[in-house]
Amino acid sequence: MISNTNFDRLIECNGRINTLLSLIEEWKDNQIGLANRICFTNSMIPQKRNISTVAVFYFRLYGGGTEKVTALHANLLVEMGYRVILITEEYCPEKEFQISPQVIREFIPYEKPLSKDTYEKRGRALEEICTKHNVDLFLYESFGVMVSFWDTLLIKSLGIPVVMQFHGVLSMQMIYNRRKSRNRLATYLLADRVIVLSHVEKLCWASLGVKAVYAPNPIEASAYNFDYHKGKYVLWAGRMDDRQKRPIDALKIIALVKKKIPDVKLVMVGGGDESTDKIKLKAEDFGVADNVEIMGFVPNMEKYYQNASIQLVTSSFEAFSMVIYESRIAGLPLVCYDMPYLEMLKNRDSFFPIEQGDIEGAAGAIIRLMSDDRLHREYSDKAKLVAEGFLHYSVSDALKAIFEDVFEPYKNGTSNREFGIGLETLLYHYDLGAEKHNERVNNLRRKIEKLSEKNKKLAEKNKKLTEKNNEAYNKLKAVKDSKSYRIGKLITLPYRKIRSDGRWRGRA
Repeated sequence: MISNTNFDRLIECNGRINTLLSLIEEWKDNQIGLANRICFTNSMIPQKRNISTVAVFYFRLYGGGTEKVTALHANLLVEMGYRVILITEEYCPEKEFQISPQVIREFIPYEKPLSKDTYEKRGRALEEICTKHNVDLFLYESFGVMVSFWDTLLIKSLGIPVVMQFHGVLSMQMIYNRRKSRNRLATYLLADRVIVLSHVEKLCWASLGVKAVYAPNPIEASAYNFDYHKGKYVLWAGRMDDRQKRPIDALKIIALVKKKIPDVKLVMVGGGDESTDKIKLKAEDFGVADNVEIMGFVPNMEKYYQNASIQLVTSSFEAFSMVIYESRIAGLPLVCYDMPYLEMLKNRDSFFPIEQGDIEGAAGAIIRLMSDDRLHREYSDKAKLVAEGFLHYSVSDALKAIFEDVFEPYKNGTSNREFGIGLETLLYHYDLGAEKHNERVNNLRRKIEKLSEKNKKLAEKNKKLTEKNNEAYNKLKAVKDSKSYRIGKLITLPYRKIRSDGRWRGRA
């Protein structure tokens, strides 16, 4: 059984990578169990040092809000005077968000599924990068993947403090019905600090024993500082993911708006899971193909905010939402599915909060804004006022304070351990329920596969019988079509006629 003492001894005797590889197979499905056993080992306590070099990790630098924030963090850290090592798994310069030329790029591999064989190459590359560049602190931007736990464990065993940036919300695992939601908690229990994007999230994570701190995302405010604009152009921006962002809802909303405002225009910006072709087909089905323009992914959003008159957000959840932040700076009145835990939506009078999934309510709000110049101007001013409060917040000061604090005991005045016990129980019961659900789904899938195989065999058997019947039919037809058969029928015709007539008279 692994414990604080023998974990340190394993590292001392076998080395970091070999120790991790030996643990992966045994603990990869129970990271929370391992975390609880080693959280307070000597190997998990960071060695106090002056922080001059910061490593930043996310698996790529293009495609969404998290990627954009990662680039902004790297650039901000350079401005703050740190030497920055940006580590990714992918490299696609033509799509990537712009980063400072002073940022040093490094790459590590990732192969699925996770095993000691697939992790060894990644672990050795990560260890080599941290050692080669004398990394003093690691800002880990990735979240929700199994490999994060083992990366964190490796980095911590090097004596390097880990600050994790959580770009989601605690409950998002449940939306995607992923098993072992507590494994994310395990990763964050190892981290020296976890940056969250709302005070609600800070309360939840801190109650679970995580060293959670609040800091908003950085933003290039000057890029979105536009003059007031009024029109009939609704902007929707985000990944084309129908479980979180729900682009189909946006189409349904515009279809209702069109009944009152025929020349309304919806511009949709973003790439992702749902193909643009699928969205275009849906737009045709809803009768709004001429009202909808689909742009796909674009690295720079400035001109879209500048031309828009209203921002529409149809997300089932967000952690921070750069789209809301940027649109508020741009002064766009906001019509948004309600997410009351978001910091930027706490001012309830500054936007139109729409109940989740309320298509008619969202359409009605857009119609009101487009039909009333005074109301539109009022909500444009409110948007800028909310943004102003966030722009006064110094993200660089917050990061500096977090980095300097990682060597000190965590101080938290907001956590409630009883509330945390309730959350832990909720997560545990969710894991059990999800496991049972997945077990039922897998059993049904196996039954379907067996039935499919059985149907396939029956189809093959029917095919052979049909072919056999066809063969017999063709042989019979060949006989009937033969010359000898036709001659025989002519010869026997009188006899067959007499028999037929005799039978008829007998029945009479």
